[in-house]
Amino acid sequence: MIGDRTRVREIATNLLANAVKFTDAGGVHATVRAHAGDGRLTVTLAVSDTGIGIAPEHQARIFQPFEQVDTSYSRRHGGTGLGLAIANQLCRWMGGSLSVKSAPGQGSTFTATIVLDLDPNAEVGADVPAPPPRQEEIPPPGGKPAASSAILVVEDDPVGRELMRYVLRGLGYEPDVVGQGSEALAALEARPYDLLLLDIQMPEMDGFELARRVRDRFGSRPRLVALTAAALESDRERCLAAGMDGYLSKPMRPEQLAEVIDSCLAATG
Repeated sequence: MIGDRTRVREIATNLLANAVKFTDAGGVHATVRAHAGDGRLTVTLAVSDTGIGIAPEHQARIFQPFEQVDTSYSRRHGGTGLGLAIANQLCRWMGGSLSVKSAPGQGSTFTATIVLDLDPNAEVGADVPAPPPRQEEIPPPGGKPAASSAILVVEDDPVGRELMRYVLRGLGYEPDVVGQGSEALAALEARPYDLLLLDIQMPEMDGFELARRVRDRFGSRPRLVALTAAALESDRERCLAAGMDGYLSKPMRPEQLAEVIDSCLAATG
């Protein structure tokens, strides 16, 4: 088979991790099936769990970036379910799809399909090395790459960090990412950044405390953009009052992120 084993592994890892995280009792069951035809192999991975389940009206939302169905449960178990958004995008990049069948209290089954090419020169049973992973890009607004500004992402959720990296690379940036406020301060000491994208809800040091320390230590540069699931006008006002230059509520679209970044970087002169 010719494919990207790194992406296949990431899809499987995200689906299995999500199933384990939201299953308090019972178990998780995975099956893999494959069907060959026309020089290609369609692979189907189904991951079933006996977890909390998802109401029908929420099932379409869970594949959206930064979307949370049950924030209290997500906070108790850690993470935000962003792995599903990444797995969905990876399946689409590989010619497949990701779907869910679920009901509240009855568990969930996530089914991922991908399409791989078959190497006509490979021997049956041979281990065919995959080509190196390639980075798919999300076209930046305006159709041209962004300037080489230094951007630092501060996000405690590891899947959230990867998603932000994907989106920013698609917009033409090559960001650095860290997992907590103390790491962000250390990174700022080592390198001058033009922009910080910081999650508000982080353990140890939240986004408001990080913003205060950045302003006290580094002044008006770098620019600060808050990322938060809170969407009320009062939350936006609190972020701006804390010294932040921009505000984005989750879920967000790449074009919204690009607009805020462009506005903040333009203000730096």
